[in-house]
Amino acid sequence: MKKHTLPLQTVRIRNFKAIQDSGPIKLTPLTVFIGNNGSGKSSVLEAMEFLQAVALRGLEDATGTWRGFEHIWNKAATHTPRKGDAWAQNPMRLHVKGHSGKRTFTAHTEISEPLTEGATYFKSEHVELLRLFYRERLGDEAATERPDKRTEQKEAKRVLAKLDPDQSLLGRDGHIPFESWAFLALDPAAMAQPMRRTRYGTRRGLSKTGQNLAEYLLSFYEADPDGFVALLETLRLVLPYARELQPRVVTDVIEKRIFLQLREQAQKAVFDLVSWVLSSGTLRILALLACLRHPTLAPAVLFVDEIENGLDPRTIGLLVSEIREAVEAGLTQVIATTHSPYLLDQLSLSQLVLVERDKTGAPRFTRPGEDAALRKWAKDFAPGSLYAMGTLSNREE
Repeated sequence: MKKHTLPLQTVRIRNFKAIQDSGPIKLTPLTVFIGNNGSGKSSVLEAMEFLQAVALRGLEDATGTWRGFEHIWNKAATHTPRKGDAWAQNPMRLHVKGHSGKRTFTAHTEISEPLTEGATYFKSEHVELLRLFYRERLGDEAATERPDKRTEQKEAKRVLAKLDPDQSLLGRDGHIPFESWAFLALDPAAMAQPMRRTRYGTRRGLSKTGQNLAEYLLSFYEADPDGFVALLETLRLVLPYARELQPRVVTDVIEKRIFLQLREQAQKAVFDLVSWVLSSGTLRILALLACLRHPTLAPAVLFVDEIENGLDPRTIGLLVSEIREAVEAGLTQVIATTHSPYLLDQLSLSQLVLVERDKTGAPRFTRPGEDAALRKWAKDFAPGSLYAMGTLSNREE
């Protein structure tokens, strides 16, 4: 298997929701987080989505999604100030390392509340692009740039244009491709309904709920008609009666709307089904396949929470096969959560991260594939069976 440079290599999350300190989490081309409800596995995806929002849209917009920073700032940690410190203790820290497609990067943001302001600000941030620059920002000071992290000479630094208090250093100049990350929490009800046809079509990929699925598929067809036909042929592996898939645009008195229409054949009858009568599983697998295969809008990193939702075992098998092809080709890195032992049975231990609460209630992240005893068990039992038996849990207790 050819090795590809990963867009995201490691992440570390501190004081986000229940996560006090995840420690460095090493990511693979396919990384699947497993654990009980409330263990904290979804919080990893949420932290990365928050980081993307901070970088691309600013701090106020990102925290507004959660109705205030205080709701996602770890509540088990102390945030009262130390004597002589102008900032609250235990800031939220998000750190990622990856590859931009051209260079290795590290990015770090530290968010807290200064005592004199009573609001949320960036306490510090830094961005490093290997062999290009190291940028740093401290509080409300202007950001600086120098050739690398080790160069401290005053003459080697240059001051960058001052950022707005709401603006993150991480999104400056677009060196880190945050816009190529996609987050899916598919909502079949939203995907099924006709949607207003936009003037310029879909340019930013599949939306989080999948609401723009019809427009996304139309852009797929326009970019690669043969690939669109191949997508339908793959869909027939789990929907053998599907004969034609068509994004339909209709015009009423006020505006254009777009929706999906699926043609089915049963014995001698041929009929068309509109999207709002299709099953949730059909819409979900169609969205996931299209997202992985889109010729121009497939994400570099795809995050999916509870990826197996609404899918039967046969369809899960098809999805895993599609994901495997995408990650092996280096097209998309997939980071997901699941509760499905059946899905886990088709993966290797090296692709799993187990999330459990420790005795203090904080989420703890471990890789079962690094446990020698579990690797021996894996010779006789598939990962899903080990998970269902509880063998993966509490190995140190």
